[in-house]
Amino acid sequence: MRHLRAAEFGVELHPELERGLWPGDGAGGWLSHQALALLRDLQQRAQEANARLRWQARQEARRLLYFYGTMKEDEGGYPTVFLRSPTLLDYLRITRGEGSIPSLWESVNRRRVLQVLQEHFAALRLPEGKWQATDRLYITLKPRAAGANTQVVLASYATEDFRIVATPVHRALPDSGRSLRLAHNTGPTMPLDLPFLDYVTRRSKGEIAAQLSAFYADRLQRFGAQLLGKPDNGGVDGHCLQLLRIGAGGRVRPVQILFSSGHMEVLR
Repeated sequence: MRHLRAAEFGVELHPELERGLWPGDGAGGWLSHQALALLRDLQQRAQEANARLRWQARQEARRLLYFYGTMKEDEGGYPTVFLRSPTLLDYLRITRGEGSIPSLWESVNRRRVLQVLQEHFAALRLPEGKWQATDRLYITLKPRAAGANTQVVLASYATEDFRIVATPVHRALPDSGRSLRLAHNTGPTMPLDLPFLDYVTRRSKGEIAAQLSAFYADRLQRFGAQLLGKPDNGGVDGHCLQLLRIGAGGRVRPVQILFSSGHMEVLR
């Protein structure tokens, strides 16, 4: 129980569940007779005048339902809410299955992952919905100040050159499951495990309080280094300086400066 409290499982609200629990008999079909008696006691405690006791009773009821309930895996998405893992069910379906990754899921999540990569490489936060499927991924010189408005581009990559792929965890062992990776067509790949995908999903929904851990920041940095280390690394022409301009609305715009015969030309 100490670990459950520390992980804050059951803290987030699930509207469908709350309607069945407080008050009502909506949860009666999800629990056995013995567990239902415990739920009734928790419902009584939830009527206490003390706000702290009411909150504790509600949390305990959610835990009771998760561990002893008979809800279907995808009924209302309760497991993902309780475990605070919005990507959990999709992740399990893909990594435990044998078919191809659903194209819509791959496209949406590839775009989300690339936006997180862009935010990391350029040390900025892009507003929700600002990253488009036609955008390129830019690796820039690390700016001295976070969110610098103008940055020098080292290399850029088309969004369509990346894919989320599922590969066997152990090729020599059948039924060992699959792992997800972001792959570039020149070879570099980056693991996409569940905690990182949860962060990406929360970030895409505007949860700006979510922070990327040092472990995953280092993983993103290594992936950028792998991309730059390839012969065809998307680098800019030697006679061209490419800059990245970040507008006030968070829109990323590339600017090219061409040098030829002692002349300089700016292209937008």
